[in-house]
Amino acid sequence: VSTQSTGSSGINAEYGASAKLCSCFVSRLTPPGTPFTFKPLIVISGTPDFLTRFISMTQQAAVLQTCNNELVKCIEDLCNKRDALQREITTEEDEKSKLQNDIRMLSERLAKINESLAKKITARNEYDKTISETENAYMKILESSQNLLTVLKRESSSIKSSPKPDL
Repeated sequence: VSTQSTGSSGINAEYGASAKLCSCFVSRLTPPGTPFTFKPLIVISGTPDFLTRFISMTQQAAVLQTCNNELVKCIEDLCNKRDALQREITTEEDEKSKLQNDIRMLSERLAKINESLAKKITARNEYDKTISETENAYMKILESSQNLLTVLKRESSSIKSSPKPDL
């Protein structure tokens, strides 16, 4: 009987789900990042049936160790991806915070400008009203002046054409 491992694919085909289950169980017994190793037993004597079972167990142990190492590597890869994603999240949260602060400052500035515009528009409307009233009054003064001038010219002409009284 050979004591060499047939590789994880051959062992997985032979032992299937039980090798994966044992790998998960063994990985929980070892600290993360620490490869789990099996120590070989020295068999001094034994029956051929015992040796066959021992070799089978050794092959299973090799499969478990390979699966455990792969599982640890996968977990480390997932942790690295998670850390990279967390850095991206932190960066975007910082940018979001800055943008929200900018929006708050711009909103305050917009409110002040709207308030200033409302006051200025009210003042402009008052100017428009005053100018309109003044122009109307000025037009009435011009009309009155024109009428007065016309009346004066008529009276003046009538005075020139009328006979002079004897004194």
